[in-house]
Amino acid sequence: MPSFDPGGSNPTIYQYLHPTDGKQDAQAVINPADGSNTFAELFRQNVTICSIPAGSVQTGEYILQVRSNATAAAPTVYSASVVDGGHNRMSIFAGFGSAGLAAVDGSAVAINARGRLPIYANASAANTSFYLARVLPYDAGRTLRVTLFDIGDASSAGVLQVLPPTEFAASFSGCVFSRDDGASLSSTPATCTLSNVSSANGFDGRSVTVDIPIPANYTCTPAVATQCWIKVRAAFPSGVTDTTTWSAAILGNPIRLVE
Repeated sequence: MPSFDPGGSNPTIYQYLHPTDGKQDAQAVINPADGSNTFAELFRQNVTICSIPAGSVQTGEYILQVRSNATAAAPTVYSASVVDGGHNRMSIFAGFGSAGLAAVDGSAVAINARGRLPIYANASAANTSFYLARVLPYDAGRTLRVTLFDIGDASSAGVLQVLPPTEFAASFSGCVFSRDDGASLSSTPATCTLSNVSSANGFDGRSVTVDIPIPANYTCTPAVATQCWIKVRAAFPSGVTDTTTWSAAILGNPIRLVE
């Protein structure tokens, strides 16, 4: 969605979508052929970012960069001239197909964050499991380090638990939780659980690091796309409206030396 400057009039979403109210009327125009992306064309709509003809598809990684502080003329450079009043909250999916967005087959494509994954949680009460990181069998015996930033915007204390892949018939234990302010945390290493997570308990705007020992007998099937995924279960008894950022890395990866 393009960046918008609401200015002093503070238009509402309704006004952005209303074509004749005199407030940002140009953003209510829907014309796929004019080469311009308006608010009405993007708000809660599926939009094709890129389509590659079948004969030109190459196996490998395709990087999608999303920024709200750059211009279309220089998309990789910060510009102070871009003033926006929104957030990058969206869903992304990719796949193969030629019959429109509804018919895209994503079974042969994987989407992942490159370094850090932002997640927006918005629920009256939640008990949800998120895919955290895909850890393959050759990482058995190493440590997965996860950093969770700003996980505390909840009105009531919640519980986070790290879960092994479903196909691995064992539980994780020995997890070590720490917070960037050095505070004492209510954790249970034997079940990889962190309790009393809320803004009132100091988690708002803080980074929490979790070191997760990967068992020596850890196993899964890498060829199956839905396997090898370590998850986080987040259970909050009341309202959650929070944007968090997650990152993950394997400690002790070997370094390739070249002569």
